[in-house]
Amino acid sequence: MLATVVIINNSSGQPKIFKFKNITAPTGNFSVEYLPPELGIYQVITRINSNINPSLIALASFKVTLETGFSNIIITGIAILLIFGGLAYLVILVKRNQGKKYHLG
Repeated sequence: MLATVVIINNSSGQPKIFKFKNITAPTGNFSVEYLPPELGIYQVITRINSNINPSLIALASFKVTLETGFSNIIITGIAILLIFGGLAYLVILVKRNQGKKYHLG
């Protein structure tokens, strides 16, 4: 089976459309990864075509609402701080080890 997924967002007044085409779905199960560019309501439309019988088509449509709350902002801020803290620590380790010479044997 082959699946197609179309994601539509019209939050900014200008429709934004993202398509995933020719997704292999041997058992009819599949997933896609999509990072939405903004908050809002997204319309998700899927279509699954059968390889065995081309006249068999499954369609589905649903809406996904992406919102943010105060707790999400705090969690995002903590995650960003941890990422930058880890990067800073890595840079310090690399700079500290640049001056050291290693002897083998």
